[in-house]
Amino acid sequence: MNELHTIEKMYSKLLSIDSVNTFCSKAYGFELFLMIYQNSISNSDYGIEDTFESLRNNKCTRPAFINFINYLEFQGIIYRTKSKIKKNKVLLRLNKPTIIEVKKIFD
Repeated sequence: MNELHTIEKMYSKLLSIDSVNTFCSKAYGFELFLMIYQNSISNSDYGIEDTFESLRNNKCTRPAFINFINYLEFQGIIYRTKSKIKKNKVLLRLNKPTIIEVKKIFD
């Protein structure tokens, strides 16, 4: 029961961050947030298509996914960057302020 309480507290703290809360406006949003967060802090070469294909829960259509990515980018929550390994691959990264806020919760 204690672990469940800890997870619930951590999830509530994450939702208090506006940008994380925005992710959660979609059924697959929290899963997407965790993927982009992990890719951002590890600087992995995981592209938009890889991210879409990795979604396991409440997966949407590709056009709806791209629209949501565009919305998150327009809101300044994420940004796109080019892969250093494969020139035509586009990577998704969280903005620095969000990473800093989330790291405070995870640490």
